[in-house]
Amino acid sequence: MALYRVLKNLSTGDKKGEIVDGDLFKSLDILVARKALTPVSTPPLSELPGQAWVKRAEKLATIGVITVQDFIDADDKILAKQLKYKSTAVIKKLKTAALEWLKPPEVKRGK
Repeated sequence: MALYRVLKNLSTGDKKGEIVDGDLFKSLDILVARKALTPVSTPPLSELPGQAWVKRAEKLATIGVITVQDFIDADDKILAKQLKYKSTAVIKKLKTAALEWLKPPEVKRGK
């Protein structure tokens, strides 16, 4: 999965600021050229907020999972085994949380 940030609201329903799977777009090159999408360079997992992510990052580094992109791309079963989770359900939630962290914070505008 190639992660892209939406820079302009798209006819697909994807909104500005969202993180999307670039592999789902047939005209990805055109969208990038028109500055509607841009590739996301993801940080190391250890940069995600909370000590739990630092510990997960240490455990996952041994299997080559270093960045958020690596984590998103990795097989859920392999991640669950490495992190000693009984189910992949936790991995799915962690992937969602990691993607949410990549979104820019919403700007609240005053009156």
